[in-house]
Amino acid sequence: MSTCDPSEEPSIDTAAALQALSALEYQTGELDEYLARIAESVSRLLGIDWSVVTLAENPGFDRILASSKDIGAAAEKTYALHGTVTAQVIDRGQSLCVADTATAPQHGTLPEGYRAYVGVPLRTSDGRTIGTICSFHAQPRQFSQNHVQITSLFAERAAAAIERFFAFKKLEAFNSRLEELVDERTRQLKETQSQLVERERLAAIGEFASMITHEVRSPLSTIDMALDYLQQGDLPAGAVKRVGLASQESRRLQVLLSEILAFAKPQSLHRHSLDLDALITEALLPLSELAESGRRTIDYRCQADATVALVDRDKFIQVLTNLVSNAFQATSDDQSVAVTLCAEPEPGWIALEVRNPGQIAERDLDRLTEPFFTTRAQGTGLGLAIVKRIIDAHEGRLEISSDPLVGVCVKASFPADVGPLSAEAGDHSAAGPSSR
Repeated sequence: MSTCDPSEEPSIDTAAALQALSALEYQTGELDEYLARIAESVSRLLGIDWSVVTLAENPGFDRILASSKDIGAAAEKTYALHGTVTAQVIDRGQSLCVADTATAPQHGTLPEGYRAYVGVPLRTSDGRTIGTICSFHAQPRQFSQNHVQITSLFAERAAAAIERFFAFKKLEAFNSRLEELVDERTRQLKETQSQLVERERLAAIGEFASMITHEVRSPLSTIDMALDYLQQGDLPAGAVKRVGLASQESRRLQVLLSEILAFAKPQSLHRHSLDLDALITEALLPLSELAESGRRTIDYRCQADATVALVDRDKFIQVLTNLVSNAFQATSDDQSVAVTLCAEPEPGWIALEVRNPGQIAERDLDRLTEPFFTTRAQGTGLGLAIVKRIIDAHEGRLEISSDPLVGVCVKASFPADVGPLSAEAGDHSAAGPSSR
């Protein structure tokens, strides 16, 4: 489609056009400057007032990528194509010449102050029209087919540069995404490797500890029997005291050996749908009596609407007992240990929180679940390590925090169970009401 009249307009100097084309050299990433030289060359060769290179980013709209003259902020704007001469070039994918829009308004409107127009589509290698080279003149004038041919040569260069630019940007984005994925996979591999190394280390510790424990238990039982026998006899006061201390240390060793075996033993689970509210209420009864004997209290509150989780009953009670017992160690007389069952912000999780008024140094927080690490003089360093192994076996999460205002909080999160309660869970629900 064209209204070009070759008899009315002299041809462009072909040698000058070829020289201008040969001077164009596109460097990846320098699209704006390259397209600006194209627009300037077209205006100069056509002897026309203003030329622009446009990009049709969205249907019905285009944006000026380059201009033969400075148009300031106008280059950053997106323009509607409806009713303009440029719309016909993009919609039909054909060149268009308009000698005077005043006498040929059917072709559409021009920017204010211009009457003549020549437009050539920018086509990609697969034939898509992605924009135009548009030239505007203030006075009416005729355009020859030679004008269109020369402008088309520049349009081919512009379309190729734009296509290469966006391919380069797409490749950049792909490479960036690939680097992110590689970094993420590398991080995951390092984490997995660390976890495997830690598991192997713990397995070796567990195997060694289990072997030593069995070796020690037998002679320790013999020692206990001898101490019990001595305590039944008539001993001097000094001997009674020494035998009592020996018995106390023997019992402490028995506790340590039991904890070592609990840590070393593989965590095989027998999971059921249990009402954790009822289970906690039941398990806290003997712990509350122990707390009251030291003039401490347990404040239990259930703040979750859904309290059912798929857990191993005995293992869960072991987690609760260990956490509350640890909290007792940091709680003075007339103080309270807070136990809370609450829903996590993330759907599908339910959390057991145990708080005490103590404090833990920040440098020690990450080490509290390491085997045999303890901040207490009489601690074994296995209580929280056992808790973590049980929670990991449940595919849960363990978080420990310390705040000067609220004390220490240990939170054990378990996946909630939205299914019906099992018969075993129904039995536990009869344990009695809890504080809500």
